[in-house]
Amino acid sequence: MKKLFALVLVLAMCLSITACGSESTATTPAATTPETTAPAATTPDASIPATTPSADKPIRMLYAVTTMTSNYFNDSYNAFKPIMAENGFEIVMDAPPQKTAEAQLAHLENAITSGEWDVILCYADVPEAMKSIVPLADQNGVKVIGYCQNAQTNMGHIYYGTDTTQQGEMCAQMAIDYVDHHPELYAEFDENHKIPYAIMANYDNPQVNARNEASKALLEKDGRFEEVFEQKVTNQEEGMAFGENLAITYPDIKIILGASDSTALSVMEAMDIAGYGDDKSVAIFSHDCVTKTRESIRNGGLLRGSGYAPYEVVAQDIMNVARKLLAGEEFDLNNMPYMHCYGITIENIDEFFPDGK
Repeated sequence: MKKLFALVLVLAMCLSITACGSESTATTPAATTPETTAPAATTPDASIPATTPSADKPIRMLYAVTTMTSNYFNDSYNAFKPIMAENGFEIVMDAPPQKTAEAQLAHLENAITSGEWDVILCYADVPEAMKSIVPLADQNGVKVIGYCQNAQTNMGHIYYGTDTTQQGEMCAQMAIDYVDHHPELYAEFDENHKIPYAIMANYDNPQVNARNEASKALLEKDGRFEEVFEQKVTNQEEGMAFGENLAITYPDIKIILGASDSTALSVMEAMDIAGYGDDKSVAIFSHDCVTKTRESIRNGGLLRGSGYAPYEVVAQDIMNVARKLLAGEEFDLNNMPYMHCYGITIENIDEFFPDGK
């Protein structure tokens, strides 16, 4: 039946399908089993000078993102806002009218020179294009935190993001664990017939690239998996195209690794349309663990696992970093703070989200 769906998709797309690949030169990192236990409650670092909340002048933070339609940006903003409000911060999320590097740069320049913001928490799809905002921010007394970036991007005064190796290995480990928990679904595979997997890429984003390389390295070390398909995915439309292309090119695909839940959910939609929705041997694993992803995990959807950095911990870390920046403290750019991600699957989702959401 799935092959029949694939044939229909072939005719509908008029053979205009291309798959993108990339060569890996990364050294295989040591494999680590990611944590799957919810973290203990945390309190702000006592060594950081406290900021006294002020009703008339809170610390003003712009959450500068690339699009207002992202599931992760909306979920994280809705979680950050009340936490920060209780701690003397006013955070507002905004994005440029178009999801392009040029539009985001213009949007950031306007924000920096507006006089409205003390701190900008900036996520960029193409961080290389944002380097000029730091000197402009210095001229205007604004501090920039590169969110989900690293120091090599040179787009902030400090960087707060994920350990790409830990996050990439966590995503691959969820796939390995799923196969181990369901051996009957993969009995046909052996060392001569490996489990095929596909991966979503974003060649302009060094964080995504490094994360993908870590995922690939761990699957390679496991020895049971073979990469068969890779394609650039940066938005929901490209996610749909990825799923459609994959169903046509590799109808027997089993494992899919996503760049973010926003795009992975689109891939899942395309795969559902192509007839894969009830196939328990097909599994998508991604990052962000947004509300719709948690629904998929709980309800047996194709998106079966996702990385999650607890929002309350991330919010506290961001505020701590912002306070230090505004106090004029210097940072070691080779020793940046990281958010720790946990792999959320059906086995542990109730521990992290006991409210059933």
